[in-house]
Amino acid sequence: MNIETLHQIGLVFQKDITNSKALNLLNELVENLTNLINQPQQPAFQQNVSNIRINLRNALNTSTMNAYSPYWKQVLDEIGFKDLRGNELGNRIEQIFLQNSITPSIVLQEISNIQGSLSKRYNALASLVKNFQVLGIGKAELNNAESEMAVMIPRAAVKEKIDYF
Repeated sequence: MNIETLHQIGLVFQKDITNSKALNLLNELVENLTNLINQPQQPAFQQNVSNIRINLRNALNTSTMNAYSPYWKQVLDEIGFKDLRGNELGNRIEQIFLQNSITPSIVLQEISNIQGSLSKRYNALASLVKNFQVLGIGKAELNNAESEMAVMIPRAAVKEKIDYF
């Protein structure tokens, strides 16, 4: 991966997170799960959790992150965003709810961990992208008539040395 590609992926991913409102919805979900646990007699919190869960799932299902190339997904995996994007994140959250349907405190704990991890990594990536711009590091943009091709070679296949290839 080169730095211009990382810059481009960072910009697009940052835009996707903002447009999908995934981080905002996760924050709301954590807040409403906390309220639900603290005041279980309030049906409004149950309804809020349900509504936010549906909105988050819809946002993640329609996210452009789902159409990223395998290479872009691998880059995001390498910088810590594995299972923190699009359908993968949506499936992970749904699995937590399904496995812990009668224990909202465990759901809250696991969703809070996801929210914290995504928030921390998103903020780090946003800072990185901003610093790339400050340092004048460009982004890998293709013109209309251009395309990009990447070949992924497992390290084990070349015995950790490209000259072997």
